Amino acid sequence: MFKPPFILFVLFLFVYPTSQTQAQDREFGIRLANLQNFGLIYKKNKVSHWTRWHASFAGLDADFSEDVFNGRLDLGFSVGKEKRKAVGEKMNFIHGSQFLLGLSLRSNNSNFNGTTSLGYGYLIGMNLELPNSFVLSLETIPRINVVFNGNSDFLNTSISADFN
Repeated sequence: MFKPPFILFVLFLFVYPTSQTQAQDREFGIRLANLQNFGLIYKKNKVSHWTRWHASFAGLDADFSEDVFNGRLDLGFSVGKEKRKAVGEKMNFIHGSQFLLGLSLRSNNSNFNGTTSLGYGYLIGMNLELPNSFVLSLETIPRINVVFNGNSDFLNTSISADFN
């Protein structure tokens, strides 16, 4: 469930006045992967590219029933470069490299598991410049991850590849 401070923060991002030059130098946004996976994204314009920072919140579940606690928390962070190539007057092809970090915690009364992943991905997508300094983007990030999963008794290492 969304909490009021989060909603106020999101409203602040949309309402905060910026000058035209500031709007061209940076972008704030919300990135949705599905109804349970959202994140905040910040982009800063450099001379030859945009630097992207993305923090995601992919899930929080908690179940308290009959003296048993089951819970899950998934977080992610990425940083990378985005390059833009004009396709039309208001449309750009976007691409660039991303470095990713993920953290996932799972718990119940008798077991605790933690997963950390380190990865590299390549951003591919399009963005459309809309009126009033809004930008709509459609993007995907094919990525490869090294995943460390375990608890105090064991550690399992694997490699995975997917689309984000």
